[in-house]
Amino acid sequence: MTINIVSVSGQAYVSGNYVNVASIVADTYDRKGVIVWHDGFEHGLNKWDPGGSGLGNSVDITSVAAWLKDSCCMLTCGSTLQRNSDIQKQFNPYSTGNLGFEFSFATDASIDYIQLQITKFGAETRIGAVDIYKDGRLRYYKADGTWETLESGLEFTYETTHWYTVKMVLNFTDNKYVRIIHQDKTFDIDTGLRILPHTFPDYILIQVRAVGLALTNAKAYIDNFIITQDEP
Repeated sequence: MTINIVSVSGQAYVSGNYVNVASIVADTYDRKGVIVWHDGFEHGLNKWDPGGSGLGNSVDITSVAAWLKDSCCMLTCGSTLQRNSDIQKQFNPYSTGNLGFEFSFATDASIDYIQLQITKFGAETRIGAVDIYKDGRLRYYKADGTWETLESGLEFTYETTHWYTVKMVLNFTDNKYVRIIHQDKTFDIDTGLRILPHTFPDYILIQVRAVGLALTNAKAYIDNFIITQDEP
């Protein structure tokens, strides 16, 4: 059987019939978890709220670079103030247990860091975050509000055709990290999330942020964002 994928929305042409093949269109980097939401940025930024700070910051859709299909999100970092560019999305939790959050990225120049932060609001605020820092460190945000280095000496190629993938699995029932994946490395983590005594309506906020260097407008390209549940 020949399957030709024709749309990132999950349509494919199979032996004369269109069928839903979302799991083929988007698959997780480690092939684990059940995909419940995916965005390849082929239909614009309508699923996200853009933000940023500093001169020249912007959030756009571009065909200059893409990990899958034809388009991706381009975060242009501001050159002043907080020097950042970001996208945010709110959603209600699909289930309890382990939830996965994954995206791929590339940059066209050296930046300060790229960060994925997941905040669970409710009776208290719980935060899990991972970033890739400019000096080659992969770090995660600890319960005490400090950053722990998982790996150092990472090498990055600053070009639009060289992509990297990061995935973070969290458990908001037990309030802890489960694992973080960066490229071919998996880090199993059994430590608590950052918890703050702030009460808000119950929802999860996703933030992908790129922070540049002073006086530059480096660009970070974001593609193939995936949310999973039932992670092992």
